[in-house]
Parts: sequence; C-alpha cells; structure tokens
Amino acid sequence: MCLKSVGLYHSKKQKFMNILHLENDNPEGINYREIKKLIIQAFEKARSESKRNSKPGWYAYISDNLKSTSPSERTMERYYKKYIDGKLDEIGQPKEDIIDEISKWLGYENFADFCRKNFQETNDEKEKKNIPQKEKKEIITEVEEERKFGFSSNKTSNNYIKGGLVGLGIAVIAGLGSYLGVNGKNSIDCMYWDNNHYTKIDCNEKIDPETTIIPYNEQLFKYFFKIEATDTTTFFKAGEAVVWYVKVDGEPEFFSTDGKHPINGKELKKVTPYIIEKYVLKTK
Repeated sequence: MCLKSVGLYHSKKQKFMNILHLENDNPEGINYREIKKLIIQAFEKARSESKRNSKPGWYAYISDNLKSTSPSERTMERYYKKYIDGKLDEIGQPKEDIIDEISKWLGYENFADFCRKNFQETNDEKEKKNIPQKEKKEIITEVEEERKFGFSSNKTSNNYIKGGLVGLGIAVIAGLGSYLGVNGKNSIDCMYWDNNHYTKIDCNEKIDPETTIIPYNEQLFKYFFKIEATDTTTFFKAGEAVVWYVKVDGEPEFFSTDGKHPINGKELKKVTPYIIEKYVLKTK
C-alpha cells in the first residue's frame, strides 16, 4: 500500500471510529432511539390530556386512543418499562403498524415523518454512509484484533483506546449493526424539569444554560409531575390529600406528590378544600 493510500485509509478509519458510538443508540434493535422518544412523547401526551395521576391510567388512555391496532393496557405497560424504565428485556420492539399509529396520534403523518421532524442527520452519520461497506468491515476487523491482543498498531487506535472504549468491558463487535458501546446502553443518570415533569438526560449533554440539571432520582422521575387541576381531579383519598400545591405569582400550581417546587424550591403544601373551592371550582 503506497504512502498516500495508507494516509487515506487511516483518515477514513479515524472518521469511522469517531462515529462508531452512534451504534450505541440502538441497544435493542433498529430505531431504538427513535422509538424510545416516540413512546416518551406518547406518555407525556397521555399524562397531560387524561388528567390521570397514575401509570395504569396512562396505559388505558393510550390503549383506548389507538383504536386501529388496539394494543392492550398490559402491552403499553411493558413499553413503558422497556423504553422509559430501561428494562430492555421486558418486551420486543413494537410492530410497524403500532408505531405508525402512535405517530399519527401525536400529530405526525407516520413514523417516518416523526423521525424526520425529531432527528436531524449529523455530519458523523453522513460520513458513516460515505464509507464503503467493505472498508467498514476491514476497519472493524482490525479493531477487533487490536482489542484481542491488547495493543494497537497505529496512532488512531491509540486515540480510540484512550477514549475509554477499550478496557470498559465492551462486547466484541459481531458486525456494524450489533456494536453496543461502553455499557451496551445509553448512560442517562441526570434529569431536568421539562414544563410539567422530569425528563432524563445524559449528565454531559448541553442544554439551555438556564435549565437546572440534577442527579437522577427515580421517585421524582416516576411520580412527581405538575397537575392541571379540574373539577374532576381526585384531591382526596380516604380523607387524606393526594395533591400538593404552592402559590406562584398568587396562583396555585398543583403537583402529584409532596416535595419542593422544581423551579423556585418552595415547599409544597397539602391541598385544602378552601384552595380547591377558590381556585379550581372558582366559588366565592
């Protein structure tokens, strides 16, 4: 191989190895990342529209609205556990007709339209497409050998190893589509307040600098969210308040459980009949 060809090969190898992490988005089949976002948006809509304060209520609400495919409440529960709780072995990937119908329910033409409008192709992804399949296989084979024997044959591989991808228990690449990455799944261990609920996020991800990112708390993530209180909201069970509130600019904001206001940090209070009558029922 002439010097020019060697340089070209390693240049392509560097680009390709820099984007291998993109495969991490799919720890469970094709379009895992996209389907995960679709499911999250579906449950956000169910939580907002149904006014229900429990996951079983959301399962039922989505099931009732997907009339064509008719997924059961149990199926929606398993999708929740898989894509939101991260229990990847809970259930297989949804069928195409289900994800298409969920996409339409969310206001898109179909799942392809959802993907186009929610995921912008990156320069890395474009580069990946421009590397011929034969060269991809050659590069992967070389990386496998370097890992197997614990050394690297060139500077590019040394940089790759320094990046932390070797020595962290990565599974051997069985093919480009099955490359798993550092932990076999996205590392999400932080969250932030997103309008009316907490959303998971990678701690290193950059978002609006005015948004506060906090360590992931499973209880807050699953059970703490803002409620749009109406005259049909269940405020008490067995005589005990099950809704909390705090006043912001003179008006109460209602929440599903006890704690502090996610923005101003004020302690929440148990809702009272007086607050309900004055601000929800609007009685004098």
